[in-house]
This record gives sequence, structure tokens and C-alpha cells, in this order.
Amino acid sequence: MKKSINKRRAGFTLAESIIAIAVLALFALAIVPVTTVIFNSKHTMVEVNKCQMLASNILLTVADEIRYGQNVRIKSVDGEETIVVDSATYGSNASFTLKEGKIKAGSNGQYDLLSDKYYGTLRIDSFVFTQVPLPDDGGAAAPRQGINIKITVGGSSDLQYTADITVEALNGVQ
Repeated sequence: MKKSINKRRAGFTLAESIIAIAVLALFALAIVPVTTVIFNSKHTMVEVNKCQMLASNILLTVADEIRYGQNVRIKSVDGEETIVVDSATYGSNASFTLKEGKIKAGSNGQYDLLSDKYYGTLRIDSFVFTQVPLPDDGGAAAPRQGINIKITVGGSSDLQYTADITVEALNGVQ
């Protein structure tokens, strides 16, 4: 008895397999640059968001100390302008200074304004105070003075974010 051998076998030929692999390779080559751009964009957006949050936290914390503090004044410390205030939180003659990429508070810079967990890989590149005139509200006997605070936050890449706020000290600026 003879067995019939089916010459037509199921499956792909070598040529079909090579063509399928080539098409998949072209698809993968097209996808890699797109995913790289997407991941880099996400990383940059996260870094910008962290910079914005750090700048906002610092500005609002210092602004509150200026707004509600006593004896608010700008003076030169180690050749740089800084704000000095009698603060309920940081004590008498408390200043806010930039040291080693972080904001320090207190009469000798003994307090961290924010804990290290807020900074992460970020650093403060500049922290500047300027006394500015405030708009006349119509009822003030003397021109009102405010403090403009400007901060620049840097990230792990070349990214920098700058923000500022102008604050009126409720007890006046000396």
C-alpha cells in the first residue's frame, strides 16, 4: 500500500517570512523616534511642573512672612539685597537667603524654608528682592511701598523657570 504524500504543506514560505520580518522592522523603525519624542516631552513637562510648584511654594511662603511680619526692610547682606522681617515663624531679624541652591530662613539662615523633599533634583538659581511703589488706592496719605520677589528655579536639564510676585507689607516697609 502506498501512502500519498501531500506536496502542498501548510505554512509560510521563506520569502513570505522574510517579507513579513522586513515590514515589521520598518514599522519598528518608524515607531522608535515617535516614542522617544513622546517620552522626552513628558519628562520636560514633569520638570516644568515641578519647577512651577517649587517656585510657587517659596513665593507664597515668603510673601506671607512679608505681608504679616513686623519691621519689614531690605538690606544688603554679604553684598546681596535681602529682606529682613520680624517674623512670628522665624523670629526677630529673620532673613530669606539663597544658599547652595536652597532658600534659608532665620536670623542666621538656620532654617530650611522648605524641606529637601520639595527640591528633589531642582535648585534655586536666583532669589531677588526689590522695593517697588504700589499703585495709589486713593486714600493713602503717603505713597505705599511693596516688595517684589523674583525667583528662578533650575531643573536637572537646562530648563529654568522664573516667577515673581509683588507683596504689600501690611505693617509697612521701612
